[in-house]
Amino acid sequence: MSSSTATAAASRRAILEKKKLQAATMKPTLATAATSKLKKDAIKKGSKDEHDAPSKLDAATAAILHAVPGIKKLSAADRKAAEELTSLCDRFLECCEAESNSTTDTTAATPASSSSPSSSPAATALAELRRSVLLHPMPVTHKSATTCSVRGLVWQLLLGASPVSSSSYLSLLSHGSIHPRELYQKIRGDVFRTFRDDGGFWEVVTEEQMSRLLNAFVWEQHTVQKYQTKDGAEKPSPFTYLQGMNAIAGCFLYCLPELDAFACLRTFITRSTPLYWLSSHIGANAGCKLVDAILEVVDPTLATHLAAYTPGAYVYAFHCVSGFCATIRPLEEVMRLWDFLLAFGPHFNVLCVAAQIVLLRRGLLSTSNPKSILDYRSWPRLDASKTIALALSFLPHLPHKLYTNIVRHATDMAVAEMISGTKMHDDHRELILQR
Repeated sequence: MSSSTATAAASRRAILEKKKLQAATMKPTLATAATSKLKKDAIKKGSKDEHDAPSKLDAATAAILHAVPGIKKLSAADRKAAEELTSLCDRFLECCEAESNSTTDTTAATPASSSSPSSSPAATALAELRRSVLLHPMPVTHKSATTCSVRGLVWQLLLGASPVSSSSYLSLLSHGSIHPRELYQKIRGDVFRTFRDDGGFWEVVTEEQMSRLLNAFVWEQHTVQKYQTKDGAEKPSPFTYLQGMNAIAGCFLYCLPELDAFACLRTFITRSTPLYWLSSHIGANAGCKLVDAILEVVDPTLATHLAAYTPGAYVYAFHCVSGFCATIRPLEEVMRLWDFLLAFGPHFNVLCVAAQIVLLRRGLLSTSNPKSILDYRSWPRLDASKTIALALSFLPHLPHKLYTNIVRHATDMAVAEMISGTKMHDDHRELILQR
């Protein structure tokens, strides 16, 4: 088993154990003392436990009701969808647990450990979960201060994000605001602007939560996460706060409690898309180049027109590429798009950005100023279903090499360097090699 596979298996095992503990004890996952300390600052919204399951319900239903607050208030159809999706998550977790145990058992070979990854029970369960996410809208349930929504449960599972203990999170928060002061002020300013015109977002997320989450992430990278240079010296992680992380954090906080949102943010940045969050922006730069390449294949006429009036996607689509479309409106459509991206891979975002541009084809071809339409301050409203369908329709037309570059550009530094035409800093190279 590779190190990355082992890490993912351990993460999913931890999620499974957490869910088992919740179902068995019917208690919040956040320690009471920790909850009090966090509430003292700002955890106010959704902090009441409205998800207590009636004692007469069977154990499976009670576990679902407890794990997903708000589910019992859904319509019958939505409740059934939520239960089916939760069941798919449970099946995938159990398959991962079984395969992890069989892989670590050195006394005898089992069918699970000898089967190919594509035919394993876990792979089959994951395929079913992905299919459900793709074909059916996610049931709208709500998080609380200590439990996640159905969407949050699915996201955490797909990312393989290890649960974070309240004590370790509080330890990071005990450092206070990050240094230098200018970086802290940048976070506060970006937090204030995040989804500012979306009232629904600020009904469930507070500025204090977002600020804590981002400060904790930076503190962890600067004080806990270390890597070794070629000469054996130990250095802190080069990951720090970059503009755009605020929107990513906001998406996770919208459907996950603070501890789980922190776990997902950390995993998304440092493992799923690390090259996007280095100071050189090498991953995002490569992503913009890929958007140009995709357009040249799927719509040469539009690509030629855009090239005649703009230097490339870097100028008009950098915010969509670097922020994984998290800054586009409306937020609910962004959530639907993210269901797809986290199920099939964040690298698919470049295809989705290209699809959004093709959907605007008529207007773009009729103007000599494409940036008047593709303006980051007033980017056209997102239709997630149309965008996803069109992005998937591109796949049969892409050359194999281009598709491979799309898949690898967010994590493979050689691919990102080749596409972007720039070289990574030696410290960043050492970090990526050791992850």
